[in-house]
Amino acid sequence: MNGRAVAAGPKTPKEFVNGNGLSFNPDWLKRNGYDRISDLKELYPRIETEKWEKIAFPKGKIGNAIKDSGKAPGTPGELSASTKHLSWGQATGDVIGYRIYRASSKGSSFSLIDHTTSKQYSLPGPGVYQVKAVDYFGRESASSNTVQVGGAKDKPEKYDDKTKDKKNKDQKDQGDQKKKADKKKDKKKDD
Repeated sequence: MNGRAVAAGPKTPKEFVNGNGLSFNPDWLKRNGYDRISDLKELYPRIETEKWEKIAFPKGKIGNAIKDSGKAPGTPGELSASTKHLSWGQATGDVIGYRIYRASSKGSSFSLIDHTTSKQYSLPGPGVYQVKAVDYFGRESASSNTVQVGGAKDKPEKYDDKTKDKKNKDQKDQGDQKKKADKKKDKKKDD
């Protein structure tokens, strides 16, 4: 969260939980008086120290839980795009990551395509993109500005069975009109 390792809470979205990380339990540290040690690395055993170096230390005062402000995080900073990447500024609040949304064209609805803990994202292809910040408690921010990348269509075309049936009917009608016109031409030639 905001660049530091913290234990996930019950409302923390699972996509932002990185594996089964290890951390010293802040309550255990406090209960045993280890919260007064200036360097918690003193707790490492003298053998196989390299295995212990992967354990995260609680940041700030030991035993302080993350307090819920009840508010969604701030909107991510200005979203910009190159042909290969999106990038944006840090959002305010207890931000644990960002969700990336894509639409096929302007005016189309956005769909969630991915998430990241970084402030940049490698683009999967053309489209219209926006980003939302997500906090420790699972709240989403308002949407960033949108950016259009590459050859995103200006007018979306929904292609479902109704569209397919209409296209087939339109093609049939055009064919029928052409046949009628050809018959008229043939009739005039016969006369």
